[in-house]
Amino acid sequence: MKYLGSIDAAEHSASKYRSLKKKYVYLFREVEAGDINDATKLQSKFLVYAQKLEVEVATKVYIEPLEASVKALKRKRTDDKAPASFLQLEAALEMASYVVKSTPRDVERIKALVAKSTEEMSHVKNVAAEVRTLQSLEDEEFEAYVLSIEDTLQQIAAALDAENMRSLTISEVGLNLASMANDLRTAGSDTQPLIDDLKEQLADAKGMNDKLNLEVLKLNDELESLSQGANTIAQTLN
Repeated sequence: MKYLGSIDAAEHSASKYRSLKKKYVYLFREVEAGDINDATKLQSKFLVYAQKLEVEVATKVYIEPLEASVKALKRKRTDDKAPASFLQLEAALEMASYVVKSTPRDVERIKALVAKSTEEMSHVKNVAAEVRTLQSLEDEEFEAYVLSIEDTLQQIAAALDAENMRSLTISEVGLNLASMANDLRTAGSDTQPLIDDLKEQLADAKGMNDKLNLEVLKLNDELESLSQGANTIAQTLN
C-alpha cells in the first residue's frame, strides 16, 4: 500500500484504491488471527489486484497522454503523410506500453521509452510538415526548395572548413558531411589520452608546488626561530 500511495493511486483510481485498501485491512486481520491458510490466499489475490492497479496508474500517467496525441495525429491524417515514420512511433509506443504492463515499477526505463516515443512523435510531425510543404508547391517552386536545402548543407560544410560541394548531389553532400563529422569525433577520441596525461601531469605539478610551499613555510619558521635565538644571545651579551 505504501508504494501505491507514493504513485498517487488514490488520486488516479479512487474507487479501486479504496477497494484494495479494504482487502489489505481484511488480510491484516487474518494474519493477526493466525489463520495462515486464508491469509495466504488473500495475500495472493491482494498482490494480483495491487499489480493491476499499479499498471493502471502507470498507464494513465505515461501511456494515455501519448495515445491521445497519436489519435490526434491520426485525425489529421498524419499517418498518411508519413506512414513509415508513423509506424516507428507506434512501435515505440507499443514497447513503452509493454514495459508498463510487465514491470510498472521500472520507472526509469518507462520514462526512457516515453521520451523515445515523444521523440518519434516530433519526428512524425516534422516529416509530415515537410511532405505537406512539398505537396503544396507549384512546379516552378521546387527548385527554390531544393536550393534552400543545398544552402543549409553548404553552411554546415563551411562551418566544418570543407571544400565547396556544389558539384555534388544533395545526398552525396550529406554523406560527405557525415563522414567529416565522424572523423572529427574520432580525432577527438584520439586526443583524449593526451588530455588525460596532461591533466595527470598538472595534478603532479600542483602536488609538488604544494610540497614546496610547505617547505618554504618550514624554512621561514626555522629562520624566525634562529633570528629570535640570535636576538636573545645578543641581549645576554649586552
